[in-house]
Amino acid sequence: VIALAAVYAGASLPLGLAAAVVRGSPIAALPGPLARMRRAQPHAARIAAATGVVFVGCLVFSFWLASTFVKQPTDWALPGEHPRGEPDMVGPLLRWTLVLLRFAGFYAGIVSCRVAGLLVREVPEIREVLG
Repeated sequence: VIALAAVYAGASLPLGLAAAVVRGSPIAALPGPLARMRRAQPHAARIAAATGVVFVGCLVFSFWLASTFVKQPTDWALPGEHPRGEPDMVGPLLRWTLVLLRFAGFYAGIVSCRVAGLLVREVPEIREVLG
């Protein structure tokens, strides 16, 4: 359920955000106006949706990695009670994997919003759909 909701949200995010900004109302981000925007320029809408899905997918995957593989302290040795300092709960490989996944996700988010913004600004058919 989380994966399906993430895919739908990622695909709808860029065009929905652009439509809501142009019309000044979140009602423009409903499925009906988004479907009309996709029909007006299907190739560019697919690019925006794909990069939006990559954005959300990278973030959800990094959250899953962090919740699954970060070591949890035992009850008898909580952080702050160690005489030799704090133990490393996240290894270096996991830390850099999370950093790279989140960087790639945010870059894909920037690209998806930029493509959606260009669509709304440069394609007259989408401007007409938004009215």
